[in-house]
Amino acid sequence: MIADVIVVLLVVCFAALGYHHGLIQSVSSFVGFVVGLVVGIRLAVFIGNRIDTVATRIGVVVAVLVLFALGGQAIANFVGTRIKKRVRWSSARRVDRVLGGLVSATIAVLLCWVVALPLAVSTSPQVSAAIKSSKLLPLIDDAVPNSARDLYASIKQSISSQGLPDVLGPLTQSTAVEVGPPKAGLPSTPAIVQAGKSVVKVQATADQCSRIIDGSGFVFAPERVLTNSHVVAGTSSVEVQTINGVRDATVVYNDEQTDVAVLKVPGLTLPTLPINPKRAASDDDAVVAGYPGGGPYQAQAAKIRTSGEISGPNFRDTGTVVRDVYALKAHVIKGNSGGPLLAPDGSVLGVVFASATDNSEVGYALTQNQVSDALTTGAKATKQVDTGSCAG
Repeated sequence: MIADVIVVLLVVCFAALGYHHGLIQSVSSFVGFVVGLVVGIRLAVFIGNRIDTVATRIGVVVAVLVLFALGGQAIANFVGTRIKKRVRWSSARRVDRVLGGLVSATIAVLLCWVVALPLAVSTSPQVSAAIKSSKLLPLIDDAVPNSARDLYASIKQSISSQGLPDVLGPLTQSTAVEVGPPKAGLPSTPAIVQAGKSVVKVQATADQCSRIIDGSGFVFAPERVLTNSHVVAGTSSVEVQTINGVRDATVVYNDEQTDVAVLKVPGLTLPTLPINPKRAASDDDAVVAGYPGGGPYQAQAAKIRTSGEISGPNFRDTGTVVRDVYALKAHVIKGNSGGPLLAPDGSVLGVVFASATDNSEVGYALTQNQVSDALTTGAKATKQVDTGSCAG
């Protein structure tokens, strides 16, 4: 609600200024705004990629975009003022002002869109929720031309706050079906403890973007580990850390649409985890197993909220994909990606791959049905495959 109030106020204020200044100044301001934004995006990418702290990175990126966009607008407005003094519009003054108001209102709408996207992936769930609860911003997003969207996509890597893909889209609000509390003692049961021995840490090096990516995975077949595609995207080398030590791995299967990859790990002798043939139901108990934050192994009690198909962007944000997923009551962060969603008996229900930016207690896992092709094909694959460019 508050986001919509801000949008309306900005549009009204800009429209009033545009009405006062007229068409020539407003068009000049619009051109300056766009030029400033283009330059600002390039600089924001350059600076953002060099800042490690997520909150600082998002703040700097937003500040650079606003500063350059409004700075370009101010400079162009000054030029427009000089031009306007040489032109007389006495016969069409009212039309000039109305058109000026419309152009300036357009600037305000674009400014709101430019600021909303990075804030929607803020590390603060409250800020993200405020943006995603807006009724106006999704309408603005739908109206933005693809050329502007493609340009803005270049800063996605710089504003990514979680290292996790966006399942629903940056301005789409998540829904959370209420279920009971997770069973706290479940992670310490013998079945889950035993299953944890087959969960590995995946560490991938991406030289092309000077990044080391941490994720999780699990053994599903002899010498084969399942993980997420976004964990190994753009990597030049991959290794898995197991209870028996570190081993080199090769990506032999990669489905970027589903966001699942298979690693071949020669000499890996850990037991394979069985795939649960039954679909979990709402309020069923589960465990999210993996290496959150790239730290030590953790098994976290969880609950199944809902299951079903969800339509949203792929992890590269280059298209829309429909995936069969479980929505979870669990706290999923960077590093959990690729880890198994375990049933109480230690079998695999799915693959953890994302979380909601506007609710820290909503995570997502691909269902066992969604990853069945990867399990079947990946178990037999032997040749290294391309992992593309770095993920955003």
